[in-house]
Amino acid sequence: MSSAVSDKAFPDFPGGGSLWIGVEPCPGEAMSSWLRRICRMHRCSIKGMRRMLILNARDPDFDWPWSTSSTASFLAVTPATVERVLAWRQSQISTLGREAILSCAPGRPVRACPTCIRLKDTVFFRTESRLSFVSACHIHRVKLIQMAAELVGLDPRSVEIPEPISVNRRAVDFEMEVCALARLVPRRPASEPNAHLEDPEPEQPSGGLSEADCLLFA
Repeated sequence: MSSAVSDKAFPDFPGGGSLWIGVEPCPGEAMSSWLRRICRMHRCSIKGMRRMLILNARDPDFDWPWSTSSTASFLAVTPATVERVLAWRQSQISTLGREAILSCAPGRPVRACPTCIRLKDTVFFRTESRLSFVSACHIHRVKLIQMAAELVGLDPRSVEIPEPISVNRRAVDFEMEVCALARLVPRRPASEPNAHLEDPEPEQPSGGLSEADCLLFA
């Protein structure tokens, strides 16, 4: 799949260094959600991480400033992993008026699928959940719930997660068709109508490091 914006158009991250532990993103996870889980793993603040990444006032989900390879090096993951999280670069959404289609600003209450959270054993949200026209999870066809961004990365057993509410299948399919046209999510083959319902095995929780130990500078 060709990118709408070439990775060569983005400069390398100038900060150098690398995290000690690479945290794998959940399938379809938003960059802002992933960063919050990385921070929780390393026991550092999201503000501190934003400063280290020199994000300033940027929205990391739709306005990531650095190249894929340098981002991967800093986050201690493979470039392919970063490419999956930054899939929006393969769409036109980065050139649209994001404020008109986003449901909330970064750091404000976010929306997530209660079933996804329970299956992954961690609180997280997907990129498409930030779009105002998306109201449900396309994998489990349940209504998205609103929650505080600060809950991202917590064990779902430690927070109150509402029971999932099923929604109309056609409505969900329409929302995801719009996302697929924007290349935010993959278009499922017609020969595999239920392929989008498959979800990988839950990630296994692991420990973390102190904020002082979270970076290894070159």
